[in-house]
Amino acid sequence: MKLDNKKIFKTLNPNKVWVPILIGLGIVFAMFYFDPNVNTKTLKGVFDASLAYIFLAILVIIFRDAGYVYRIREITQRELTWTRAIYVIILWEFASAVTPSVVGGTAVAIFILNKEGIKLGRAISFVMVTAILDNLFFVIGAPIILFFAKGNIFPNSKILENQLENSLQAIFWISYTLYATYSLIMAAALFYRPRVFKWVL
Repeated sequence: MKLDNKKIFKTLNPNKVWVPILIGLGIVFAMFYFDPNVNTKTLKGVFDASLAYIFLAILVIIFRDAGYVYRIREITQRELTWTRAIYVIILWEFASAVTPSVVGGTAVAIFILNKEGIKLGRAISFVMVTAILDNLFFVIGAPIILFFAKGNIFPNSKILENQLENSLQAIFWISYTLYATYSLIMAAALFYRPRVFKWVL
């Protein structure tokens, strides 16, 4: 795997952050503008948001990123210092935010780890491990949440019921099965028979 340094540095350009921000804000404003149910009265709830809950949301994000920092440091067997691990996660999060997740974030993460002195092959494996762990969180967590939700996880909408009937749950379970299978293949490729998968690919 050859990394294109120029392309990755272009991706990490801070000026690119304005493009997704403007697109996102444009879509939000368009949704508000064309929705007849949105008015001053309905938007009042946004401005009446509790500061305590806003602070709690920010705190959760900080804890999440702290977990990412700890995870990447442990996965790399502490080759990264705490400071370097923080830099890696910040750049990784930035790259994931300004690029499509399937295309940009992973390649940039490999590049960042490689620039931190980790060999390219190991950097790829470390990023794959983080992807597998993220996938496992969903694969394990989704059935648990569905069990405790007792069927209340899917929206109750007459329109959806008329159009989709029970296919919404079927779509979810098909997607879940594909996601779990994909995660299993990734884990097998990394931990069980990497040479076999290399030959296949």
